[in-house]
Amino acid sequence: MKVSLLVPVYGVEQYVARCAESLFGQTYNDLEYVFVDDCTPDNSIGVIKSVLERFPERRDSVKIIRHEVNRGLGAARATALAASTGDCVMHVDSDDYMPVGAVEALCRRMEETGADVVDGAYERVADGKTVETCMPYHGRTDRYVCMLLCQNIFSNRIWGRLYRRERYKRCGVEHIEGIDYGEDYSVVPGLLYKSDRAWTDEVVYCYRADNASSYTHAMSDKNYSSYVNAVHTTYDMILNYDDYTGHYRTAVEIGVMNLWRYLRSSGRGYKLMEEVFNYEPYGVMAWICYHLIRSRCPLKLADKAYRMWRTMFIKFIYVYGKEKPDTRQTSHTW
Repeated sequence: MKVSLLVPVYGVEQYVARCAESLFGQTYNDLEYVFVDDCTPDNSIGVIKSVLERFPERRDSVKIIRHEVNRGLGAARATALAASTGDCVMHVDSDDYMPVGAVEALCRRMEETGADVVDGAYERVADGKTVETCMPYHGRTDRYVCMLLCQNIFSNRIWGRLYRRERYKRCGVEHIEGIDYGEDYSVVPGLLYKSDRAWTDEVVYCYRADNASSYTHAMSDKNYSSYVNAVHTTYDMILNYDDYTGHYRTAVEIGVMNLWRYLRSSGRGYKLMEEVFNYEPYGVMAWICYHLIRSRCPLKLADKAYRMWRTMFIKFIYVYGKEKPDTRQTSHTW
């Protein structure tokens, strides 16, 4: 299999050498590298080119594409995906890095299982040290997607996974320009929906937790708007599926309620949310939580009701969730 490594680049001069070295030094041979320069204001691209000089065997496999104007992370990922030609793709953030055997481990597992998506373990690193090793979820994909939709249970990380390219076309999922903060949430549940998923416990990714300038460390007004649109995109995706979506619908309602909670606790107000969403709560618990959050009810009480709802739902899908037949793919539906 040919694998395309897709790397958006912006303002990472301090970190990108480690990233590039880890990618060019992979033990897997059939690789394509697509770096998207999103008008980075520093010498990040120069650093990548300097590292590449030490890996002449990789030179013909590298594409560096420059945006004429800064368009954000969502657009950079879309550009990289469109320019890639691999059978499979991996997304890599340019301030992170991978063990040199990562791609080989993921491809080996994909070939063994025939899976559409393969997860790997990953490490959170800070100041050059491993802070935490996070193992992939071992279990049914439908349950996993539900918990991703709920938010705050598992990370909706787009990195650290190997995807067959056809998943994007089959699911109708795309990276949307303007959705930068929370863009994982707008893409990953769709890519995993009804996928044949496998995993390996080998560490395949090192996520740098000490880059204070990364998207995950700042909630600006722009990022807040992006987050609202990411949740809206995923909500519409679930509602637009033709088949049985009862459990997924409840899960995405919990995810939407998580956003309402943030709006209440941050004091940002509901104006943008109301402009983007034509939202009506679905189900009794959604209605109760929604009106508690939007009322003068103490936030602690509203939050307690939300957490109780989420806990009950997770217990339900583990104890009572049963698969229902589906004409398209019976092994991963409720």
